[in-house]
Amino acid sequence: MKYFFKFLKYLLIVLIIAYAATFYYRDKLVSISSNIHPATLKDPVQTPAKITSKIIFPYNQYSYAVDPINDYKITGVVVSKFDYDPAENDPEKVIRYDLCMAWGKNVSENIYLSPDISFSQNQRFCNYKYSQDIGFNANQMSNNHLVTTNEYILEKLKTISNGDEISITGQLINMTASGTGNDNSGLKGLTWNSSTTRTDTGAGACEVIYVESIDILTSAHEQGNQINTYAMYAIGAIFALLFLKLSFIVLFLKPDKNIVRP
Repeated sequence: MKYFFKFLKYLLIVLIIAYAATFYYRDKLVSISSNIHPATLKDPVQTPAKITSKIIFPYNQYSYAVDPINDYKITGVVVSKFDYDPAENDPEKVIRYDLCMAWGKNVSENIYLSPDISFSQNQRFCNYKYSQDIGFNANQMSNNHLVTTNEYILEKLKTISNGDEISITGQLINMTASGTGNDNSGLKGLTWNSSTTRTDTGAGACEVIYVESIDILTSAHEQGNQINTYAMYAIGAIFALLFLKLSFIVLFLKPDKNIVRP
């Protein structure tokens, strides 16, 4: 039994290292060149909206009015993901995630993986910078504000990592929010307008997508995520065994206070 628990301690060290390593690398960009979906090599598909009637829905203390502009489907690689996680009383709660995606030549030639380019997100912008001309095509990248209150879609968004190849289907929209509760009586209205072209830049160039579905076509970190999950459960199991051992010693192997020591 002594050797068994000694083995568990060494195993615990290995598992902690495996968990930490896979946790650190889970958002790193890695190549998926051998499995690129044909749609990732093409521009997003944008067509006139089949349904143009306004969509009204309540969420928390707000009422949202959505005007569909175009039906839209974008397929590409996630080069940056940001969870803004707004507060429950924030009107942007319906736009929790932004995904910055690249496609076309940026993916087929692995330009997005170049050590000379980096991506970052803040304040609803997706930023990129490179130290030398690497042939990056800014017209084959977009920052996408994803509008959804669907729990299934939100759960899927939580699992998406940088480097994943995904496909989003929905509509490009203009959307306004107005307060319906007493706490929001001062809100006169908040508006988000979607870009409808891939060639614009700066403020107003982001796509606002009313999401109907999201598919993960290729997971860049599938094996790493599995190792991370298994390591987490195994670490929990080992700590439980060690806790049971300690409890057993405390409860049943108390030292005999009557023993007289020389």
